[in-house]
Amino acid sequence: MTSGIYRITCVKNGKSYVGSSQDIPRRWKEHKNRLRANRHINPHFQNAWNKYGEDSFVFSVVEKCDKDCLLDKEQGHFDTGIKGKMFNASFIAGRVEMTTEVRAKMSQSSTGKNNSSAKLTEKDVLAIREDTREHKDISEEYAVSPSHIKNIIARRKWKHI
Repeated sequence: MTSGIYRITCVKNGKSYVGSSQDIPRRWKEHKNRLRANRHINPHFQNAWNKYGEDSFVFSVVEKCDKDCLLDKEQGHFDTGIKGKMFNASFIAGRVEMTTEVRAKMSQSSTGKNNSSAKLTEKDVLAIREDTREHKDISEEYAVSPSHIKNIIARRKWKHI
């Protein structure tokens, strides 16, 4: 498992998405799966993917580091990056800006057959409720949003378990 900072760059427009993960290969796979399904939480990133195509994006590991310093290292890359050349919705490490577009995308992805709860089993929900890690880390493992993890733990989601 490789933890560190990664960058996904669109070679057509020069913009990039910077992130951190305790398991970079798994996180890249999660991004690709969501982008391919047109369900990425970041609408600007998703629009560029749809416009330019998967072959126009290059994934790279920027820096390997211990999981304890991920957010500090990610924040450093935000602080030194050119904001107009980044897809990131937030420039505060570990935080997703809840813009109108992000809220709409999250709402769309949590209704009907796209309900993110359907990705989880009852066994997953029980494990999530016992997990003591940060919501962001748990959400990366299960490919759901940190707020969904928070709602599961608070029993606002999956109330019947």
